[in-house]
Amino acid sequence: MQIGKYFPPDVGGIETVTKILASGFHDAGIKSDVLCFSSSSKTIIENISGSKIIRVSTYGKIFSVPLSPALILWLRRICNEYDVIHLHLPNPMAEFAVYLIRPNAKLILHWHGDVDNRKFRFLTKLYSPLTGWIINRASRVIAATTAHIKFSYAYHLIKGKEEIIPYPYDTASSKASCSFVLNRGISIDNRFVILAVGRLIYYKGFNYLIEAAKYLDSNCLILIVGSGPLQHQLHSKIQSLSLQDRVILSGKLDDDELEYLFKKCDILCLPSIYRGEMFGMVQLEAMAHAKPIINTCIPYSGVHEVSIDGVTGITVPVENSLAIANAILELKSNGPLRTRMGLAGFERVRESYEKSVVISKIIELYKSVLVVKGFS
Repeated sequence: MQIGKYFPPDVGGIETVTKILASGFHDAGIKSDVLCFSSSSKTIIENISGSKIIRVSTYGKIFSVPLSPALILWLRRICNEYDVIHLHLPNPMAEFAVYLIRPNAKLILHWHGDVDNRKFRFLTKLYSPLTGWIINRASRVIAATTAHIKFSYAYHLIKGKEEIIPYPYDTASSKASCSFVLNRGISIDNRFVILAVGRLIYYKGFNYLIEAAKYLDSNCLILIVGSGPLQHQLHSKIQSLSLQDRVILSGKLDDDELEYLFKKCDILCLPSIYRGEMFGMVQLEAMAHAKPIINTCIPYSGVHEVSIDGVTGITVPVENSLAIANAILELKSNGPLRTRMGLAGFERVRESYEKSVVISKIIELYKSVLVVKGFS
C-alpha cells in the first residue's frame, strides 16, 4: 500500500509518481492500493487501473498539512492486508498515523524532499523527532536523486538506508494530439515556442523567465502553463514590460492540450530558483518528446541530475534572466544542437526512467526486505 498526500486528478509531481507506481505494480501482478487525502470532507473509494484508491475525508489544512483523523482510522482498519507500506514524504499527518498504529508491514519511505524551511522552519523542528522515529522504523529510504538524500537535514539518519531509484515515466501515456488555440487567438505556428509548466508559485521562478523575454526577438513565444497564487502578479509583470505578444499565461490545461504543446514546442524551460523543486517531473515529459531543456543549477537540488548540462540541455544559474535568454537564443540558432540534445534526452528517458525499468528496481528492493511465499 502506498500512502501519499493526494492522487490524480489532483495535480502534483508526487501524485503523478504515486499513480505510475500503482499502475506499474498492477501490471507486474502485485496487489497495490493507495491511501491518501480527499480534497473534500467525504471519503471516496475508487478502483483505478486495478488499484483501490481510498481518499479519506479531510477537514482543512494547517501549515499546508491536511488534517484527517480518518487517515488514522483507515490505516488501522486495513494495514494488515499489506506486506509493504510505501510512504511518500514529507507527509506529517501520515507519519503521525504510522506512529500511532505501528503496522507490522515493512515500511519503505519515498523521500521526495524536506519540508520547506523558508516557510515552515519551526514546523521542521516540531516534527523532526517524529520523522526520526519513522526513518529508524523504515527498512529502506528511496530517493530519486543523490541530492534528495545528501543535502537533506535528515541525512545523518538516512545514511546507510538510502536507495537511489529515479522517478518513473510512463512512455505509453503519450496520446494523439488535439487541436489547440491559445487565448486571444495567438497562434504558435511559425513561432519558436519555449514551454514552461508548473504551479504559479514562488520557487518556480517564472518571473525570471518572463524577464528573459525582453532579450528575445518577436518570433519567440514563451508559453507558461499552470495556475496558482502568483497568476495575477505574473500577468501584471507581463503587462508592465509590454510582453503580451511574447509571453502567454495559458492557465491550467487538460492532458490532451498539454500533450499537444509538448509535441509542438521547441524547448522546455524549468526556471526554478529553490530546492522546493527537487526533480522536475516535467523534464521527463519533455525528454520523452525529444525536446531539449533549459534548467537551473538550484543549490542542493537534483534538478540538474535529470537533464544534464551539455547533453540533454543547458543548465544556467538561478535567478538570471539574461542567462535564460542566452540559452534560449543558443538553442534557437542551432538546430543540430537542439536535435542532438533532444535525442539524447529521449534515450535517457527510455534507459533510466521508463516505468517498467523503475518498477523492476522497486520490486527488487521489496524482495530484499521481504520473505513472502510466492512473492518472487
